[in-house]
Amino acid sequence: MQLIDHGDVIQQLNGKQITNASALQVGVSEVMPGTHIELGILRNGTQKNMNVTVGSFYPLTPVAFCSSSIHPAFFKVCHRQ
Repeated sequence: MQLIDHGDVIQQLNGKQITNASALQVGVSEVMPGTHIELGILRNGTQKNMNVTVGSFYPLTPVAFCSSSIHPAFFKVCHRQ
């Protein structure tokens, strides 16, 4: 099994050039979990291609929460209707 290692530089996703971390995040977000993708990486100065499966992201803790004492004007921001 191939793993992405600390220090690997991801340069391509399914043949598309990745120029920064944001481009990688967007590219991966456009692929359904369970989909196989090919990454072009640079590892220790050597180009490699790696086939990986996209997983799911489930945060262990909430990234935001709402207090019961918030101003009513902000209620819709915290509670989707």
